[in-house]
Amino acid sequence: MINILCYGDSNTWGADPLWDRKGIQWRLPAHLRWTGVVQQNLGDQYHVYEEGLCNRNTAFDDTLAADCNGLRALPAVLATTHPLDLVIFMLGTNDIKRRFGLGPMDTFRAAELLINCVRTAPCGYIMGMPPKILIVAPVPVSDIAMNYEWGELFGVAGIEMSKKLPEYLKRVAEKWDCEYLNAGAYAEPNPTDGVHLDAENHQKLGLAIAAKIREIFEGQGTK
Repeated sequence: MINILCYGDSNTWGADPLWDRKGIQWRLPAHLRWTGVVQQNLGDQYHVYEEGLCNRNTAFDDTLAADCNGLRALPAVLATTHPLDLVIFMLGTNDIKRRFGLGPMDTFRAAELLINCVRTAPCGYIMGMPPKILIVAPVPVSDIAMNYEWGELFGVAGIEMSKKLPEYLKRVAEKWDCEYLNAGAYAEPNPTDGVHLDAENHQKLGLAIAAKIREIFEGQGTK
């Protein structure tokens, strides 16, 4: 059995872009989320742990979204899902919020901290042999988000930052010998809110990640 942890934000949790604007967020069914697509595609020889949380960022405290610092929560998640063969990170979208005032290099450095956390935690099968890591650059936020309330959270500069994150996350993956996949090459946010994936795009992303996982464990993965 190959154990995989998928650690991300609302696009891993499965937030429905058609969510109720009265404040109740809808969630796509488990089999339609990209993590569920990965599980179905890979079969019983793999076990996928889905750890998505709305508003989760890479490594920053958020006074408006408690417990959403991805780095702070990661050690406990690694401990509860251990032993692991692969950790998949898909984070960075919430780093672009205006209240943080960050740039893409801040996410680069935060991703390094996440990688170090995995490699120093006793979460692999054998002590001293940590799980592999796959960095997935999140789908960039669409310009259309500025037509909705999300635009106030991100601002034009934040949306532009989201478009730069794939380049920076690819660089951090190369620097630390991690696997890499650009989600934006396979999926795009639904135009309803410009941020979240619909079922069709979860399917596309899930199939791409499943193919990447097969490459990794067949020894054919490319960094």
